[in-house]
Amino acid sequence: MAEVDQTLVKQLGIAAGEVVSFLYPPQGYLDLLGDGLDEVTVMDVVDSETSELDVIQVFFTELKVLKDELSTLMAVLSEEGALWVSWPKEGGPIETDITEGDVRDFGSELNLVAENKVDIDTSWQALKFVYRH
Repeated sequence: MAEVDQTLVKQLGIAAGEVVSFLYPPQGYLDLLGDGLDEVTVMDVVDSETSELDVIQVFFTELKVLKDELSTLMAVLSEEGALWVSWPKEGGPIETDITEGDVRDFGSELNLVAENKVDIDTSWQALKFVYRH
């Protein structure tokens, strides 16, 4: 995985004291976030059934898996939380059947608002969703 700029943690809106979860991250991704995660609690989504997560970042390569799992993740996201849906860039080295339009459309079906897009590295991009209030 390519080197991640240290500002990525800030771009993802991850702040000290928050409870965050990463689902299906590419190999080495959490190591690249490094010190940016020192003051947060990283929790497995499965372990968070009784907790509300402040930030969830999930990585998908297949549209079917995204559709099957995304609504389940909403059950553990706090009302003010952020869900980052990450998928491979078109034309990049990772095969995918997901487009940005797919991600936006499915988020809208779940009554989520897309707020921000971030290029994670040369292979991955992410779109931030929050609850529609």
